[in-house]
Order: sequence, then structure tokens, then C-alpha cells
Amino acid sequence: MLKNINIKGLFLIVCLMSIFSMITGGVSLFGMKQSNDGLRTVYLDRTICVEQLSEIKAKLLSNRLAVANSLLFKEETTKNIDLIKQNIIDIVLKSSGVKFNN
Repeated sequence: MLKNINIKGLFLIVCLMSIFSMITGGVSLFGMKQSNDGLRTVYLDRTICVEQLSEIKAKLLSNRLAVANSLLFKEETTKNIDLIKQNIIDIVLKSSGVKFNN
């Protein structure tokens, strides 16, 4: 079979294979772009929320420590109450759906 193929036939086969390779590469690049866009959406929708939850958790831990500190050291009670009030305000703002770009 290969004995009967001339130069023009080989050139045509090489051109067709090149075109097929370019089409395959283009489809692959398009698929990778869509995959990256999907991962970007997951990051923006989920990861930032996890960050906000970790900040809320840290504020709650700070409140617990302030309460324990107030029980042990009575003279620091007013300072700890102010800290707890500020933490509660921060928690309400974080959990109300306000997105922060810090």
C-alpha cells in the first residue's frame, strides 16, 4: 500500500494530520479554560466563606477567653466586656453576608 503513495499523497496525509492535531489542541485548550473558570468559581464561592468562618471562630474563642479572664481577674472585667461587645459586632457583620476583601 505504501509503495503506491506518491509525494503529493504523503503531503496530503501530513497536512490532514497537522490540521487534526491543531483541532485537537484547540479543543483541549478550550476544555482547560472552562476547567479553570469552574475552579475559580469554586474558590470565590467557597474558600472566601471558609475564611470568614475561621475569623468568626477566632472571635468566639476570644470571647470565651475574655469571659474566663474576667472570672479570674475582676479588675479587667470592663475591658473584657468591651472586647466581647466589639467581637459580637464583628461576628454579626461577618455573618450578615457582607463580603470583605481584606
